[in-house]
Amino acid sequence: MISVISYLKDSDGAFVPLGEVDFAPSNPRHVEGAIDLKINGVTILDKTLWDDVDQLWAYIVDAIRDLRTNGESDTSFPDQPIDLSFRRTGGGRVLVTLESGTIKQRKVSVDESELTVALCGAADAFLARLSEILPMNRLAYEAALSGLADT
Repeated sequence: MISVISYLKDSDGAFVPLGEVDFAPSNPRHVEGAIDLKINGVTILDKTLWDDVDQLWAYIVDAIRDLRTNGESDTSFPDQPIDLSFRRTGGGRVLVTLESGTIKQRKVSVDESELTVALCGAADAFLARLSEILPMNRLAYEAALSGLADT
């Protein structure tokens, strides 16, 4: 089972689930937020790993596209030394790994199609909603979303 929730940080520093956001981020070039990603009961991403969340989603879309093409991919967080990798392990499974020098390694094996559907769906919902909230970034978000057509 995969659970994905996207958040934006409000002006008080609180994380607001995307579906409840009724504000525009104060800096459209640095959209602070987080992604909660739990796979088969293992927390891979959480709010302690907040960053420029719109860029992080674009990076994850690219990583999923690379996984589908090459069988593996790596991406980093926009402003932190945190690496997220995806590696096919056979039998339709993917090993998802989060690594950083400051946190304990997190990893889990998951069905590739389940992972792709969950992450692409969450990325699409997030970037489409953010296009409404921040229309000045719409073209960049549409470009990131265009990568979903290949997955």
